[in-house]
Amino acid sequence: MDPAAAFLPAASKAEAVARLYALAGAPPEPLGPGSTEKKSVLLALAHRLNLPVNPRSPKPTLGGHVAQALGASWTPAAWSRGSTITLYGLNTLLEAATLELHQRTVRSAIEEALAAELGIGGFRPARSKIEAVNRISALTRSGPQVLGPGSKERKSVLINLAEGLRLGVDTSRNKVELGASIAVALGASWTPRAWSAGHTITLDGLNNLLAAGERRLGLLGQDAEQVFATPSEEAAALLAALAEAIDAAWDGRHCVETMRDAEFRHWRQTEWIGWYFEYVGIPALVNAFGGGPRRILNTSFDYALRSTWDLKAHSRGGEAAALLNDRDAIEAGLDEPGGVGFIVLTGDPDYSDAAFDAWHRELRGAGPAHDRSRTLKSAFRPLRLDAYHLRDRAALEAALEREEFAVMAQGRQPDGSTRKPKLKIRFNKANSVSGSRVASRSLTT
Repeated sequence: MDPAAAFLPAASKAEAVARLYALAGAPPEPLGPGSTEKKSVLLALAHRLNLPVNPRSPKPTLGGHVAQALGASWTPAAWSRGSTITLYGLNTLLEAATLELHQRTVRSAIEEALAAELGIGGFRPARSKIEAVNRISALTRSGPQVLGPGSKERKSVLINLAEGLRLGVDTSRNKVELGASIAVALGASWTPRAWSAGHTITLDGLNNLLAAGERRLGLLGQDAEQVFATPSEEAAALLAALAEAIDAAWDGRHCVETMRDAEFRHWRQTEWIGWYFEYVGIPALVNAFGGGPRRILNTSFDYALRSTWDLKAHSRGGEAAALLNDRDAIEAGLDEPGGVGFIVLTGDPDYSDAAFDAWHRELRGAGPAHDRSRTLKSAFRPLRLDAYHLRDRAALEAALEREEFAVMAQGRQPDGSTRKPKLKIRFNKANSVSGSRVASRSLTT
């Protein structure tokens, strides 16, 4: 596939920097105050591409040097006041770097340095602790892992690794001692950089164990999409990563302003809950596992690893169903390896802020409300995540026969042309024992 033709621009600065860090093979960092990108994303990209740059240069200058080296145009639209790179500028770098790295297959300097330090050639290090614990868990098919308070790894990930590989170590020891025992049993190093205060194992330490475990099982060098053996394993890991990124309560004003400040292209939409789920969800998945959005026919799907996934939000209290993508695009995706899935966030809507409608209209530059205007949701409480998966067209046809899915005709376009029919998922059917749900996670426990 031509990477230039397949390139999907990031829809927000949060997504753009997540994908740039993933390209650079560097640990991700969130946006700073005011949704400003950190200079580290530009330096990491330059480092990955072996481009000589001055780290003291202002961000617009630094971005211009990288763009020029990649043959991309760097216009004034790429930055704004305060030495801030715009979404346009980040997408300029993202597209150029994606094409360049497709043409070179290079490993990042960070990956090479860590592999050399560990003495385990061919290892692809995890860039975050959530990625590390889930890849370690996948080695022994032990199920998804989430981080504990303070982004600490749970001891269960080490116990599962030790027991799954039958290492014969004492699993009653504290995490640092247990990690050291596992490293010794696997012939890996265990230096002071592997742990920190409070019996916490660092990302370096988790990568030590991951590299040694992959070496023991003959899995070194596997791509991210090869980590999970089944769609249900992949889905469970994706839900765990999403759960880490989803706050317990969403205030509409805060969410909309956050999307606006990050130049998210859909921030003006009145159905802000679904768009905010995409805003936080896509960067969380990219930061955790790499991958990214994917286009099938003319339809954009939010995330692809081994399978292709789309994120949807559903509010309780209405119809127990949700509208999905157009049928043609879904069927085209089902013709390719990995199949197609849908990750649905379900929660309780709140309409209590009576002034929210007027506030939202003023912010997005809309006119006054009229008699047919719908009351907007002013807040949302996320309750659960569910993942549904179809492996191929035959699976879709079977699901249609079971009435898990229905084909929905669409109204005409504003210009009078017809719209392609979409699929709708019916949760009562899809959540049954024989349904297409492959993973679930509660967000309230």
